[in-house]
Amino acid sequence: DRRKQELSRITKDNYQILRRIQDARPAYNHREWEKSAKTNDRLLENICEFRPVHVLNKDTDSDAAKDGSAILDEMFGKDSVE
Repeated sequence: DRRKQELSRITKDNYQILRRIQDARPAYNHREWEKSAKTNDRLLENICEFRPVHVLNKDTDSDAAKDGSAILDEMFGKDSVE
C-alpha cells in the first residue's frame, strides 16, 4: 500500500512538471536561428576559397554525401577522382 502511494505521488509530481514544461513559452525562436544560420553560411561561402564541407553536404543527395565522393567531385571535378 505504501509503495502504491509513493508511485501515485511520483506520478502526480511528474504530471505537474510536464504541465509546467508544456505551458512554458519557448526561450528561443527557431525561425531566427534558421535565418541566422543561412546568413552565416552565405558569409562563410563569401570568405572561403573553397566551399565549406557542410555547405557541400546540403547541396548533395544523402548517399553521395555519406561516402564523401560528392565533396571530392565538387572540389576537384568528377574526372579527376577516378
